[in-house]
Amino acid sequence: MRIKKLFKTESEYLDYAWSFMSFDENKIWCEEDEKIMKPFFDFDKIRHKVQDEEGSFKKYWTPEIDVGFKHWQKCREEYADKLFEIRNSISQFNIGELAEFFLLEPIEMDCWDYDKDGNEIDEDGNIMPPTSRETIKIASDWKEEMTFPLYFIGWIDSDYDRFGKSRVSFSEFVSLRDYDSH
Repeated sequence: MRIKKLFKTESEYLDYAWSFMSFDENKIWCEEDEKIMKPFFDFDKIRHKVQDEEGSFKKYWTPEIDVGFKHWQKCREEYADKLFEIRNSISQFNIGELAEFFLLEPIEMDCWDYDKDGNEIDEDGNIMPPTSRETIKIASDWKEEMTFPLYFIGWIDSDYDRFGKSRVSFSEFVSLRDYDSH
């Protein structure tokens, strides 16, 4: 997946990064859309069982299924195809690797133990705060250079090849102040 995006503020940039870091691959469809598409999804699960000798299932196609199918097509065009692309591109990256891709401070991911309430604790016994949009920030190595507005360019992809899992990611940015007229 290629990303080329202009960010006017740091907050906008961090919101965008967090949308990848908190992505729930099981929540592609909006709930209200799922309800409309349910007849189509239900039919899609059994359609191979109801095909006639010629491979047609038209006699089982109801108006409710047709409405669901048309809504499914509309939702794919409006938002779902983009979400599927994000899901497929980041599927093999953990939250720490996504933070690195977006040039953020490293995410503390290795808890030492759990306290009696189930909270993650570090080796000193301190409760580790959960990672959230409010806890992520630009890495100190980049903080001075990443002035906004900036243009973020990146490529991130997960795939499989004959050797197994294949991942690639790189990112860069250009701060528009670098192009101020003198």
